[in-house]
Amino acid sequence: MSGFIHPSETSVLKYLEMLFGDDVKVTKGKSTPPVSSYLGIFLDDEDALAGGCVADINFAAYAGAALTILPKGVADDAIKSKEITEVMSANLGEVFNILTRVVVDEGSDHLRYQRVVAPGKDPSVAETFKALPESCFTIQIPNYGQGQLSFFIR
Repeated sequence: MSGFIHPSETSVLKYLEMLFGDDVKVTKGKSTPPVSSYLGIFLDDEDALAGGCVADINFAAYAGAALTILPKGVADDAIKSKEITEVMSANLGEVFNILTRVVVDEGSDHLRYQRVVAPGKDPSVAETFKALPESCFTIQIPNYGQGQLSFFIR
């Protein structure tokens, strides 16, 4: 077995289209600071931190709402308050879980999603992420809006 791969626009698009439809857009994005973002924690077989996803408030709210077709206004309210609801957080966790597939291939070590961490709730993980290579994307979720999503993978 070998390490993990860094996702491409095409691989991220493939999985997000399955969740949100064919009108999803994925382009190169800008860095998303882990300390002020929602984190999706990925662990290896030894339960060591292997990396994860980092989502700005826009992606967290829009993805969290779109997965179960919550109204866009609910997502917009979460963005204004800078805090997603419990339902959105659970949905975001499902999105992060599915996105573990974009950082593995048939030769990769096993990887599993562990949990969502809200902004500022685990500064040590955010600091660890900052030391890992980053792949950044801008995601446009149809009928909702645009947000930033990054992958930090060792």
